[in-house]
Amino acid sequence: SLNGLPLDYPGNIKAADPFYHTIMSEIIKDTEQWKYYPEYISFGIEKSVTHQPPLPYIDSAMLSIFSGIESWNTIYFIVVLIAAIRILLIYLIVKEVLDNRRIALLSAALYVLPLDPKAWFYEIYIGFWIQVFGLTFLVAFAWLMIRYLKEKKEWVLMILSLTIVAITLSHPQDLIFLVIPIISLLYLIFKEGISNKQRVKRLLYPGIILLINFIFIL
Repeated sequence: SLNGLPLDYPGNIKAADPFYHTIMSEIIKDTEQWKYYPEYISFGIEKSVTHQPPLPYIDSAMLSIFSGIESWNTIYFIVVLIAAIRILLIYLIVKEVLDNRRIALLSAALYVLPLDPKAWFYEIYIGFWIQVFGLTFLVAFAWLMIRYLKEKKEWVLMILSLTIVAITLSHPQDLIFLVIPIISLLYLIFKEGISNKQRVKRLLYPGIILLINFIFIL
């Protein structure tokens, strides 16, 4: 507890992380860029490079600018929404694997219902907001990989590459969990009974998306 208030208390904002995330959104609104801290944060140092991945803060800042709602509310809303999408992804994964809507619905419900609300919302209350993004996009990657293994559709690879971009821009530490799946996926693509031209076509647009993301980060 902190000053007698449990850290999992609903609505608790005594952890440093929520304040920091909100400040990052405000910085993007004020400076109209995300790569450098303003001098009032960097103790007067010019072009002090920010170490935070920008996706959650860019989303929050844009929503705040266009809606007129304060950054604290927009980033909180976005994080809660991303966390809720994870429930839908659990449903989609189970439905894809078992082809049974009832079991998929039950799985999604069991992901939420057995937990005490303060346990379910702990990542929100305490400020693990970029981790919320990372975990949700990891689950999205798992669903899309299953879809690709079943359907071999090029558009699925494109969306897969977008989830990699999203993880890179929200919580890049989670990329470590994708090393083996990506290597396995590339191996399967090169083992498929298709021509080299088809392989190049299948990998071209995902490669372009990842290249654009790399240039954006630089």
